[in-house]
Amino acid sequence: MPTYLDAAVVRIQPYLARTPELRLRRGASWLITRATSEEAVDAWIQDSGVRGVARNPEAGHADGVVTLTVPDGQAQAVAARLVQHLREDIPAADLQASWAQAPSYLEFRRARPQPGSTLLAVPPAADFPLTRTCPSCRVDPSAQADGMCADCLARDASAGRRSTRPGPSRPAAQDAEPDALGTERAVLDAVNQRTGRHLRPVRDMNDLARLGETDSNRNHVATVALDGNGMGGFFAALASQQDTGLKQRISPEISAATRGALVSAGASIVRDDDERLPVVPHVLGGDDVVVSVTADRAWPFTRAFLAGFSDALTAAAGRLSIPDDITRQLPSMSAGVVFANASFPYARAARLAEDALRQAKQDTGGARPAVAWLDVTVDGEQPPPWRRTLTQDELDGHSADLAALAGISRSGRQALARLLGAGSEEEARAAGLVWARRNGQAAVTGLLNQSAVTELRNLVALTRWWRP
Repeated sequence: MPTYLDAAVVRIQPYLARTPELRLRRGASWLITRATSEEAVDAWIQDSGVRGVARNPEAGHADGVVTLTVPDGQAQAVAARLVQHLREDIPAADLQASWAQAPSYLEFRRARPQPGSTLLAVPPAADFPLTRTCPSCRVDPSAQADGMCADCLARDASAGRRSTRPGPSRPAAQDAEPDALGTERAVLDAVNQRTGRHLRPVRDMNDLARLGETDSNRNHVATVALDGNGMGGFFAALASQQDTGLKQRISPEISAATRGALVSAGASIVRDDDERLPVVPHVLGGDDVVVSVTADRAWPFTRAFLAGFSDALTAAAGRLSIPDDITRQLPSMSAGVVFANASFPYARAARLAEDALRQAKQDTGGARPAVAWLDVTVDGEQPPPWRRTLTQDELDGHSADLAALAGISRSGRQALARLLGAGSEEEARAAGLVWARRNGQAAVTGLLNQSAVTELRNLVALTRWWRP
């Protein structure tokens, strides 16, 4: 029976968000991607001198995760050496390792870690008050006088060229472009190949926002967090199968479906006049994804991602001849989407997106692909009590209604929203019907006659960033 060992960067998004500048977050993403790449792991295995250690062939690749098979009785020692190695490359990340014997990697992932079979490594606390603080992250002490901390220095060194704006001494033709690295580079290259374009990465969040349509002020971005639904039940059903080969092949297929959905969704929102990719993938970890997207493309991107993941996994189930009773339990994806001004701190946007994702899963029990969302500019940092999660089927079913509502002027939607939020349910319905009749809005009349007022209120709010 093999011994499996997983070592991973945990709490990735808070780690990325230590620095406000997109360039340094890109550097952190590259640190994680590079340190946990298959090439880096192979090199470490060769240098470690421990015989019998190998990359786990049953695991799909995920940024921030190293999965190995190790000799019996040596897992703890290998874990300690691997975590120490990762700490050298990613100075300020939280790291965790776990190990156990299991019939297959799938069973290992499902089992609870046993006492003494986990290792948690957090960076040392910055507790010396007289030390100068890093000017970039404001968390750790500077590694040198008036300089960055060790982690920010590593981010800076890994982030590629600094972007510069044109000026009298820097004509536009000589502009230094930011580098897309790691996962972002892989997605950019794949989107360019699929679309036949030569898109470049955005310089910063303002650059991303400026890709919006002219009627959207071009100053907002969306943070989208995505994660798989029903993974536990699906793995449990697979674990009961006697087909060992099937268990070994499924994890890579889930990773491939996630990566493929990211590429196809990114390609689907590219417009003819784009020169830069309207998506910034931060880290792609298995079925866990967080990206930044131009605000008025967040809904098309999210819908395309949810559908693309399901389609890819259904196709994989056919290739692997997964039994029908298990195919009916295939995982899906849910999303949390947060719209905010491009200047809104990424750390808060990522946290709010994760909160929205948890809400989507809670509201549906993780049984269906769904989206919960928040518009910080309108709602603040808490969703209003009438806001509710929408499943993918509901979004598809309301597409015509949403298109009609989006066609109403901004001032008209604001007036309708005020009427729907005033008074009792019946008073709001009556006021809404009067408004619809006066403004010739048959779609509003139909929705008010068929649905609860809060349903229409939710859809009206959603249309601020809705695009087909």
